[in-house]
Amino acid sequence: MLGGNKMKELAVLIYLLIYMYSGGIDTSDPVLLQNVISNIQTKGMETTLASLEKDLPGILAASGIELPDIKSGQSELPVIDPKKLDYKKELTNLGFYKNESKDAALNLRNAVLRFQSSCNMTVDGKWNDKCQKALAVMLASKGGIYEDVIASPPSEGKWIAVNKNKRILTLYEKDKVIKKYPVAIGNPPSTTPNGQFKVVSKVINPSWGGGGYAKPVKGGVPENPLGYRWIGLSYKDGKTLGIHGNNAPYSIGGNVSHGCIRMINTDVEELFEIVPGSAVVWIGTDDTFNELGLRQKEPGL
Repeated sequence: MLGGNKMKELAVLIYLLIYMYSGGIDTSDPVLLQNVISNIQTKGMETTLASLEKDLPGILAASGIELPDIKSGQSELPVIDPKKLDYKKELTNLGFYKNESKDAALNLRNAVLRFQSSCNMTVDGKWNDKCQKALAVMLASKGGIYEDVIASPPSEGKWIAVNKNKRILTLYEKDKVIKKYPVAIGNPPSTTPNGQFKVVSKVINPSWGGGGYAKPVKGGVPENPLGYRWIGLSYKDGKTLGIHGNNAPYSIGGNVSHGCIRMINTDVEELFEIVPGSAVVWIGTDDTFNELGLRQKEPGL
């Protein structure tokens, strides 16, 4: 994100390029080009902008290019001092905080997890300076600050990608982000497998069989490790793999499961209603996603 003088520098660069490609500057003459650059450096931004804008209407009309008015900082983002932000208040205003538990500390932790996932940050539920700066940028830009690039989406409809490095589940529609959620993944040796899967089942209030090491638990009760929703995925050798809720809310954001993808209960209930019954699900790391043409970059702060 750019603001203040950086926005003006970018504007001057854009205007300079328009001059170059419209014939206003002879790019074959390095001395002339250097003089123009020196002019920008010596006269300052305001003077340079004023002089460039005199000729811009004709140049833009000839080139067919439309640019926003940048005079007086009209296109600049508002400057927000991160140190003055009350992050608890702002997370509430932005919809990340939910009164989903009697445990206020848990509600705040969940809000931080959701905020981190929305910024493509590795989720851990801990608020830090980087989060504070990202919050300021988000408020200034009035939108998400993640950057997802998808070269070839696996579906024209809704599909899921679970990033194990960042512990983020992203719901896409073709190449557009619908929403991002924080998750917990497998703890070695029961790691969450990489691969391309499909949703094969969706169950409300699933029962839990005990996993071979504990007593089974019926569905629809708070102590069920699967929570209140199960989204089953295709998997080989008859093994079980799924996206589900939890009975250990402070585990979200960690490597703690037996291989499945855990979510905050209210989050998986929301996802359950949106994701189709045959949706494609990619699970992998930053490296494996890069090989598939998917890049989920953190904002540069």
